[in-house]
Amino acid sequence: MKMENEVLSQEMLQYENDLAWVIANYDDLIKKYAEKFIAVLDSKVIEHASKIEELVKLLSSKYQEDLPRILVEFIYKKHPNFVM
Repeated sequence: MKMENEVLSQEMLQYENDLAWVIANYDDLIKKYAEKFIAVLDSKVIEHASKIEELVKLLSSKYQEDLPRILVEFIYKKHPNFVM
């Protein structure tokens, strides 16, 4: 049980770090991925697609073991107001 909690804590920390990275780099992400869904892992965009179904299919086929750690976000044309 302790090991599961440690893994979960690491996954949550990675997710938070990736979310912070998306927020910090949103302007650059708009330039490349406006109106697309992106998948982020370890502060890096690993896949992107216009439709969520497309992205899920890509992730399921290429990143099966990493799925719990992948952050998925939609990149809007304009920078949204983030609340943290």
